[in-house]
This record gives sequence, C-alpha cells and structure tokens, in this order.
Amino acid sequence: MREHAVKKGLFNKGVPLHHSATVYRDEFDKKVDYGMRRRLQKESGQILDAWLSGFMALKLKRVLRVVVYCQNDDLRVDRLVNRDGVSVEEAKRHIFKREEENLSKWSRLYKKEWEEWVPEKLQAVRRGEWLDFYNQELYDLAIDTYSHDRQASLRLVLDKLGVRAV
Repeated sequence: MREHAVKKGLFNKGVPLHHSATVYRDEFDKKVDYGMRRRLQKESGQILDAWLSGFMALKLKRVLRVVVYCQNDDLRVDRLVNRDGVSVEEAKRHIFKREEENLSKWSRLYKKEWEEWVPEKLQAVRRGEWLDFYNQELYDLAIDTYSHDRQASLRLVLDKLGVRAV
C-alpha cells in the first residue's frame, strides 16, 4: 500500500511517518481488502500482515486470525520515535490521529460487513465512536508486544498452529 501511495503521489515520500488510510480512495481500499479475503478463501499457507486482515478473514474456514497490539501507549510512541526519528510529541500526535482517521474511515466503509461477519454479542462493541476492529474476541490469538518479544510472539503463533519447535 505504501508503495502504491508513493507511486500515485498520495503523500510525501520524504516524510518518515506512515500515512493514514484516508489517502486512498474508498474503492481502492475495498479492492485491496476484498482481495485479501479472496486470497484467503482460495489459497492455503498464506500470512497476511495488514491492519484489517483479521477482520477480512472473519467467517472464513481454516484461517488463524492473530491480532498483534501494544497495550502500553508510551512504548508505542517510543517505537515510532526510534523507527522514524521524530519527536515524542510528533509521534503522539501521529499515532492517535492516524488511528482515529483509520477507524473512522473503516467504520464507515465496513459497517455492512461488521453487521454480517461479527457475532451479534460483539456488534455493539466500540472503540470510542468507531467499530472496534481490534477487539480481541474477534481473533483466535491476541499478542501484546509489550509483554512478548518477536521470538515469544512467534512461539505463541506456532503453538496455536500445533507446530513443534525444531
């Protein structure tokens, strides 16, 4: 997606911070997101890493839906500061603004799918005023990167898949 955004001139490539979903037309987002869903329906052994891949995989068989999150906002900010070389204040503004913009757009775009795919008992769950695409109950596995490093996270996924350590 980032490569597409750069190619189309949707954001300044020189800015290290990642852009929000609002830079894309709704039709493009839906095309990409439904493309993920079709891919999961047709192919096995796929690993999809995208903000909405778990949501787009709801109600599909033979799919392990994993949500990776960080419960500690200070650590989220620190990671962005280190990755993108921005100030703490800029990182804070960016993280929460991007999250708000994305959730607002996706709540509007995928309201119908939410009502069709999400179990009824979870449909009223919100993150603020938006649909909670990252509600842990929608996933088979939830990994908090505050308490699990890369190796521990991988081990949790492999354990869930029933894969033994080599």
